[in-house]
Amino acid sequence: MKKKSASASRGVIAVASTLLAVAIGVTSGAASYRSLICSAIGGDMYKTVDESGTEVTDRYPDNGMSLEDWKAQADALVEEVTGEGIVLLKNENSTLPLAKGSKVTLFGRSSADLVLGGTGAGGIDASIAVNLKDAM
Repeated sequence: MKKKSASASRGVIAVASTLLAVAIGVTSGAASYRSLICSAIGGDMYKTVDESGTEVTDRYPDNGMSLEDWKAQADALVEEVTGEGIVLLKNENSTLPLAKGSKVTLFGRSSADLVLGGTGAGGIDASIAVNLKDAM
């Protein structure tokens, strides 16, 4: 009688373990492909509600600025933050500014071939972007 009980227990554990593994895999896959799943079945990935539980349909209310004004203000802010965050070399022995014709070694692919995309830089206007080689 004990052999059947142990065998049945092992069978239940095996089935439960398999179901758990499948459930974890499906959950992980669903999370990874949620936008595709939502578009396929016709639903929203996210819904915004206010404090009372009412759905908010106007997620981006008009603040009175035109898109061009907003972009100009954003560009000005980026230039300000960049200017405050850039650190140059310590100018020991009055090395800087470099004499005309000085040679400098630039390291990294992006110093000569600027990559604009894939790392958060997809919104940069390539017509005004300057690579390190040209800047030097």
